Amino acid sequence: MIKQSIRIAGFILALFALILVFKHTHMMQEEKPLGTTERFNLTLLSTETPKEQLVNELNDLVDQYHAVLVKVVPNQDDYSNQRDIIWFGSHVPAGNSPKISDNQISWLEPSVGGMLIHSSGMGVRPLYGSYSMLGSAEFKAALKEWCSQNEMSIDFYKEYPFVTVFLAYFIQHGIGNAVLISFFLLLTTIIVWFVTHAKSRALRLLGGISPQRIHFEDTLTIISLATQGFLMGCAAFLIYLCIVSGINQLSLIHLIGISIARESDRICLCGLRSCKGSRGRADERGKCHKDCKQSGHSALENFLFHSFCPPSDMKKAPYFYDAHFGILN
Repeated sequence: MIKQSIRIAGFILALFALILVFKHTHMMQEEKPLGTTERFNLTLLSTETPKEQLVNELNDLVDQYHAVLVKVVPNQDDYSNQRDIIWFGSHVPAGNSPKISDNQISWLEPSVGGMLIHSSGMGVRPLYGSYSMLGSAEFKAALKEWCSQNEMSIDFYKEYPFVTVFLAYFIQHGIGNAVLISFFLLLTTIIVWFVTHAKSRALRLLGGISPQRIHFEDTLTIISLATQGFLMGCAAFLIYLCIVSGINQLSLIHLIGISIARESDRICLCGLRSCKGSRGRADERGKCHKDCKQSGHSALENFLFHSFCPPSDMKKAPYFYDAHFGILN
C-alpha cells in the first residue's frame, strides 16, 4: 500500500509541476516572444511627431544596432482570441516561441491565434505600450535618447533573478502551492516507508550487511517508486497537451525545460564552489572521508554530497552515518 502511495504522490507532483511549467511558458510567450530578453514600456507625453515618422525611426534604430524589437497587441476585430506580433526593422525576427508558419502565430493557448505583422502595417494600433527587445546596451541608450528627442517616456521593466521568480511561483501562485503540497506529500510517504521498514532494515543490519549498503539500496527503491509515478504523470500531461494544443507545441515545453535545467545546474555549481570556504574547519564541523578534496564539509554538506554514494565508496565515510543515524560499526 505504501508503495502505491509513493507512486501516486510522484504522479501528482509531476502533474502539478508540468502545469506550472506550462503556465510559465505561456506567460513568457506573451512577455518575451521570439527570443527577446528584455521589456520596456513606451509612453507618449506630448509629442507632435507623426506616427509614421516615429515608426520609421524605430525601424532605422533596430537595423543600425542589429537588434530585435517586437510588440504583442490584441487584434482589433477579436480582442480575446487574437494576439498579433508587430516587428520592427528590415529582418524578420527568428525564434522558437511562439510557433509561426506563413505569418500565422500558434500560441500555446489553443484558443488564441494571431498574425506576424511588420511595423509598416500597424494601422491604427497604438505606438505606446509594452515592447520586447533583444539588443546591446548601445541600443538601449539609443532608444532612451530617441524618446527624449521625441518627448516620450521609456521605462525598462526590472529583471528578477531566476531564484526570485522560482520562489515567487511557489509562494504566490496557486499551482506553485499545489506543487509544494505535492512535494511534502511525497516526502511524508517516504518517511512512512522508512518507518514501516525499520524492522527489515534492522534484520539486514544484524545479518551482516553494512549500514551504508542498506541505506543505498533503500534509497534506490524509493527513487524507483517515485520515478514510476513521476513518469506516469509526465506521460499523462504530454498526452493531454498533444490533444489540446497539438504535437508541435511539445518543443516549447522542451525548450523551457532546458533553460530551467541549465539555470538549476548553475545554482548547484555555485553551491559546490561555496563549500570551499569550509576548509580549515574540520575540527569544528566534522570530517569527511579521506578521499574528499573538501576537508571541511559541514554536516549538511556531508549529507548533500556523500550520503548517496555507491556502497563501494561509502565504506570510506562511516562517520556520517554514525553521527546522523546512530548506526554502530
